[in-house]
Amino acid sequence: MQLVDEYRQYQVDYISFDSPGGNVICRTSVDREGPQTLRACKRRDELGPLLNRADWCYGQKDEAGINWEWHKCDANSRRYE
Repeated sequence: MQLVDEYRQYQVDYISFDSPGGNVICRTSVDREGPQTLRACKRRDELGPLLNRADWCYGQKDEAGINWEWHKCDANSRRYE
Protein backbone atom coordinates (compact mmCIF):
# COMPACT_ATOMS: atom_id res chain seq x y z
CA MET A 1 0.00 0.00 0.00
CA GLN A 2 2.96 2.34 0.55
CA LEU A 3 3.73 2.20 -3.18
CA VAL A 4 0.19 3.29 -3.99
CA ASP A 5 0.53 6.19 -1.55
CA GLU A 6 3.84 7.21 -3.15
CA TYR A 7 2.27 7.01 -6.58
CA ARG A 8 -0.67 9.15 -5.50
CA GLN A 9 1.76 11.73 -4.14
CA TYR A 10 3.60 11.64 -7.45
CA GLN A 11 0.33 12.39 -9.23
CA VAL A 12 -0.36 15.31 -6.91
CA ASP A 13 3.19 16.65 -7.26
CA TYR A 14 2.90 16.72 -11.03
CA ILE A 15 -0.83 17.54 -11.23
CA SER A 16 -1.39 14.62 -13.57
CA PHE A 17 -4.43 12.50 -12.98
CA ASP A 18 -5.21 11.12 -16.44
CA SER A 19 -3.23 7.90 -16.49
CA PRO A 20 -1.13 5.52 -14.46
CA GLY A 21 2.23 7.11 -13.84
CA GLY A 22 0.79 10.54 -13.87
CA ASN A 23 2.66 10.87 -17.10
CA VAL A 24 0.96 13.91 -18.65
CA ILE A 25 4.18 15.89 -18.29
CA CYS A 26 6.21 13.06 -19.83
CA ARG A 27 3.87 12.67 -22.78
CA THR A 28 2.96 16.28 -23.53
CA SER A 29 5.73 18.60 -22.40
CA VAL A 30 7.18 20.74 -25.18
CA ASP A 31 10.37 20.97 -23.11
CA ARG A 32 11.42 17.31 -23.51
CA GLU A 33 14.76 17.86 -21.77
CA GLY A 34 13.57 20.31 -19.12
CA PRO A 35 14.24 19.50 -15.46
CA GLN A 36 10.55 19.17 -14.53
CA THR A 37 9.92 16.80 -17.43
CA LEU A 38 12.97 14.69 -16.67
CA ARG A 39 12.06 14.47 -12.96
CA ALA A 40 8.47 13.50 -13.72
CA CYS A 41 9.45 10.79 -16.20
CA LYS A 42 12.18 9.40 -13.98
CA ARG A 43 9.85 9.11 -11.00
CA ARG A 44 7.12 7.52 -13.14
CA ASP A 45 9.62 5.01 -14.47
CA GLU A 46 10.77 4.16 -10.95
CA LEU A 47 7.32 3.66 -9.47
CA GLY A 48 5.57 1.93 -12.38
CA PRO A 49 7.54 -1.33 -12.32
CA LEU A 50 7.33 -1.46 -8.53
CA LEU A 51 3.55 -1.20 -8.72
CA ASN A 52 3.51 -4.01 -11.29
CA ARG A 53 5.57 -6.25 -9.01
CA ALA A 54 3.31 -5.42 -6.08
CA ASP A 55 0.32 -6.34 -8.32
CA TRP A 56 -1.39 -2.93 -7.98
CA CYS A 57 -3.17 -1.44 -10.97
CA TYR A 58 -5.06 1.75 -11.76
CA GLY A 59 -8.26 1.18 -13.72
CA GLN A 60 -9.52 -1.44 -16.12
CA LYS A 61 -8.67 -1.60 -19.85
CA ASP A 62 -12.25 -0.99 -21.01
CA GLU A 63 -13.13 1.66 -18.44
CA ALA A 64 -13.33 5.45 -18.80
CA GLY A 65 -10.45 7.24 -17.05
CA ILE A 66 -12.80 9.08 -14.72
CA ASN A 67 -13.72 5.70 -13.17
CA TRP A 68 -10.18 4.40 -12.65
CA GLU A 69 -9.37 3.32 -9.09
CA TRP A 70 -6.47 1.53 -7.44
CA HIS A 71 -7.02 -2.21 -7.04
CA LYS A 72 -5.24 -5.55 -6.99
CA CYS A 73 -4.53 -6.37 -10.62
CA ASP A 74 -6.64 -8.85 -12.57
CA ALA A 75 -6.62 -9.99 -16.21
CA ASN A 76 -8.36 -6.80 -17.40
CA SER A 77 -6.33 -4.31 -15.37
CA ARG A 78 -4.29 -1.44 -16.78
CA ARG A 79 -0.71 -2.16 -15.78
CA TYR A 80 2.24 0.19 -16.07
CA GLU A 81 3.89 -0.17 -19.50
